[in-house]
Amino acid sequence: MLGRGQRADFPQHAGGQIRGTVRRRFTHFVDYVCRVMSGTMERAQIEKTNLAFVSDIVGFEAARSVAVFENPESRMRGGRLARLNSEFMSASTRFHALHQLMNRLREAASTATIEALEPFFPEVPPLLLKDGEPVRHAGDAGQAAAQLRDYKAALSKRVCERRPSLETDAAFVALEFDTACELLYRFVDDMLAYA
Repeated sequence: MLGRGQRADFPQHAGGQIRGTVRRRFTHFVDYVCRVMSGTMERAQIEKTNLAFVSDIVGFEAARSVAVFENPESRMRGGRLARLNSEFMSASTRFHALHQLMNRLREAASTATIEALEPFFPEVPPLLLKDGEPVRHAGDAGQAAAQLRDYKAALSKRVCERRPSLETDAAFVALEFDTACELLYRFVDDMLAYA
């Protein structure tokens, strides 16, 4: 209960709040991916940021559910917003799984797989940047999507070309390599859908 002279500040329209959240979340996620794949984010911060994204997914869905009752425009955009939230959830979950797998491979000293795949990681951030900054609006996201599409088209072949040389290494574990490759490829695909 509010005391005398106090006022409650409530959002006037959930729809406007959601649009801001969609833009902000995309920019923050792109920045996060770029920092992690470039190796400039501490492990504890990575985990903390990932938890914040999970919480955001749930909160966004709740706000979206409220916004559909505000006006016809919000109802029309409800499906698109649900799809964006789902695509974000897929991309963030896949990225987290890839990061966790690479951590486990480092702890297990699986150097063959790590050395084969790590060169691909710094290639992804530039695809998500414009003039050195994370994409900030739909036009930039469209450019990022085109770059991701081209990268994805070549990625599978490039990764497969590395495999024959690794198979002669006694420390090579095919399942680790295949799993990491699949997670990387699917993350690029999920990021493409999200962009």
